Amino acid sequence: PIFLLFFILSSCASAAPTDDPTYGHWPLPSCPPRSDGSRMESALTKKGKDRAVRLARTLAPESGGIKLLRQLAIVGRAMAPAVKKSEGQTQEANAADPYAAALRALCWIVYDDPAHIDVPEPPKPPTKKGAVTPQLSSRHRRAIERYTLAALYYSTSGPATWVKKDGWLGASDICSGSWMGVSCSGGYVSAISLPFNNLDGRLPEEFWRLSRLSEIYLYGNSIKGPLPPAIKNLSKTLTVVQLHMNEFTGRIPKGFGSLVNLREASLYGNNFEGTLPAEIGNLKNLQILDIFATFVTGSLPSTMEKMSSLKEVYLDETLLTGSIVRSQKGGICDLKYLKVLKADCLDVSGWPAEVNCDCCTVCCNDMSNPRCLRMENGKAAKTNVD
Repeated sequence: PIFLLFFILSSCASAAPTDDPTYGHWPLPSCPPRSDGSRMESALTKKGKDRAVRLARTLAPESGGIKLLRQLAIVGRAMAPAVKKSEGQTQEANAADPYAAALRALCWIVYDDPAHIDVPEPPKPPTKKGAVTPQLSSRHRRAIERYTLAALYYSTSGPATWVKKDGWLGASDICSGSWMGVSCSGGYVSAISLPFNNLDGRLPEEFWRLSRLSEIYLYGNSIKGPLPPAIKNLSKTLTVVQLHMNEFTGRIPKGFGSLVNLREASLYGNNFEGTLPAEIGNLKNLQILDIFATFVTGSLPSTMEKMSSLKEVYLDETLLTGSIVRSQKGGICDLKYLKVLKADCLDVSGWPAEVNCDCCTVCCNDMSNPRCLRMENGKAAKTNVD
């Protein structure tokens, strides 16, 4: 949430202009040392202090930066002993504590960003309920996205574990093509592609505020934690989510059903649990759904019959139960474009099927040999697919 961002930001930018009595005097908290052991928070010039406050107001507009500057001065000092450790030592802390990674990102953008970005004073937020929120300029948006990418870098142990990090935290613009795996459209970040790059940690909350993000390719890493409800922030833009082969936990959130333009959801090989949310039925543009090898339980929600664009569905090696049957009222089996439906529906002696399926194209049973069989008209075909 934006409040979290508030908490982190002022631990770096808490030195406000001394000529503005509304801010008071707040000493700069300690930031992580540079690789050479030098301190980031050497005395800022008056110009540097003003720049820090403008960044604070840009990244935390609701409080105008004032509450932020006060609160994070305290948080930053409290966190200083933890963030003084080496990159390797802070890897585990960053994965568990979003404050640590966000603090490091803010310290970087205020003190060490070689681009030395600056922004104009952002528009003040509305004071009346229902008033229209002023639009930020492209310079403000670019600063927010640059900070967000830095937060992603630190929260997934970029300095310590990433295999490749060409261009990251360099002086070039994030949309110049120099930041490996970052693509832009219309001046906004539109795709993140960092597969098999040893990202280790949690996706920061800020990640879900990349307002034009349409494609996510982060498979084959060690990304942990749950998918947050904030994923719904990308309801109008997200089209491809490839997060398979990670270490995600928890339920697939109801907000996932808000991604109405989503075409592909590849979530297999994670530790997701619980039932699929009924809201998933809102994904009428989804063509591929893959939750293979997860701990998803229960039966499929009846709302899935509304997912009219589905072509491929992979449900095997899960804890799903129940029936997938043809019905006069229509159902998953009657979806027009469905070509592949794979589930744990293979019934063998001693190991009954977990799912009763009339229309599955491949049925599996973890305890049988062969494990999966191709199906034709509800019966096993001769072709062995395992």
